[in-house]
Amino acid sequence: MPLQGVKMLKVMPSFPYPETGAEQIDRANGIRQAVRLGCEVSVIAKAVAWADKPELEAKAHEWGVKRLTLVPYKYSNKELTTPEHIKKFFGKFRNPLYLDGAAYEYTDPLIKKALREELAYEPDLVWFDYTYLWPLYGVVRKAGIPILTQSNNFEPVHFLDEDGRTFLHYLKFVPKFCGEFYSTRSSNFVFAVTPQETSLYRRLGCRKVETLPTRGLPRFLAIPRPQIRDRAPLHVFFMGSSYNVEHNKAAAALVIRSIAPAIRKQRPGRFVFHIFGAKLPEDLRRSCDNLSVIYEGYRKRDELDSMLNEMDIALVPSLMGAGMQQKVFEP
Repeated sequence: MPLQGVKMLKVMPSFPYPETGAEQIDRANGIRQAVRLGCEVSVIAKAVAWADKPELEAKAHEWGVKRLTLVPYKYSNKELTTPEHIKKFFGKFRNPLYLDGAAYEYTDPLIKKALREELAYEPDLVWFDYTYLWPLYGVVRKAGIPILTQSNNFEPVHFLDEDGRTFLHYLKFVPKFCGEFYSTRSSNFVFAVTPQETSLYRRLGCRKVETLPTRGLPRFLAIPRPQIRDRAPLHVFFMGSSYNVEHNKAAAALVIRSIAPAIRKQRPGRFVFHIFGAKLPEDLRRSCDNLSVIYEGYRKRDELDSMLNEMDIALVPSLMGAGMQQKVFEP
């Protein structure tokens, strides 16, 4: 249908500012894209306790968002008291699918109340980022409004890849898989991030599903890049958003402890490795010698663009994880 004048309500985990990782970049570009295409966009998002809410509201206004509703995290990213921990623990047994902690956050009555209030404005569709927001779907279906779900990855497989294939994690796999099944079967339309996951959702019985790659990539194609340089040493880099993420940490460890030492031994002085990204574990930091392997840390976007223009080779080990793996494409 034409998008000009469409009233779109987007419901998401956190408001995507600052745009520090692939998920935030994609969500932010999704908001701006919908506004650019003529939609009237409202947003409901979770917010951590330390978030600068006036700054987030100002950024939403700058992007063209009509209304931004921020709801505090209740069970995640928050220090819980002992009674709250007990309530959370036993609350999950109300529904076996609530054993998926990511989904349980969206059983919070506050966000359901915010959703009902926003539905009073009669949006034409509700766009959910991502599948684990399924506890909210009943509120929307009761209102008779179409649901569009955007999947960032097939969460059950992503969980096993990130956290390990233990017996306990296979038990947690079950509610995550059932949540994916419920959310996609309850949606009028699903966007998957890769062709492979599009096929997977079709096998799960999605009514309509298409591929929507991450929307952060066009920006990188538009930036002029220098020509290949004939020089020594050549500068090689690996870039992860945060090394709290298991697949980023594993890739950085491979570069720092295996690839760089092997290259240094075979071609001494010919290559310098740079590691970009936040929160590299201390043991990996100590393995960087600041000569052949340099930890650059987190850099703001303009500074990062300038530094990447000085690089010669992008090295991107992709060892695990679902989704599009933007770290392969972005460099």
